[in-house]
Amino acid sequence: MLILTLPGWTVKKVKLTSGRIHNVKKFDNTGEDLEDLISIGTIGLIKAIESFQTGKGTKLATFAARCIENEILMHLRSLKKTRKDVSLHDPIGTDKEGNEITLIDILGTESDDVADKVQLKIEKSDL
Repeated sequence: MLILTLPGWTVKKVKLTSGRIHNVKKFDNTGEDLEDLISIGTIGLIKAIESFQTGKGTKLATFAARCIENEILMHLRSLKKTRKDVSLHDPIGTDKEGNEITLIDILGTESDDVADKVQLKIEKSDL
């Protein structure tokens, strides 16, 4: 049981139970852990209670549901930015012998290649 006070209200009791996670269940297909989404939703609930204004004509439950959903969406958007990052050492496939191939294998150059190119430039400049 979480006891919160709202300005101009008497003490309000908000019960946070795992049975009341219908807002979170719509994000179940995102691949994120359900417990993490519940924690993020709880942050949204706390923000809703802190910013709720009684004179606006909106019920606290409606306002809180929107705040919970917005908090989860902001979290998912922030994760989307970091998922685009790719490491040069991540495997991207296999070669004919079954060995893993990484981006560094494809994009990297052999040290001999670099030395050969430098030597070739030196020889051209000597001519």
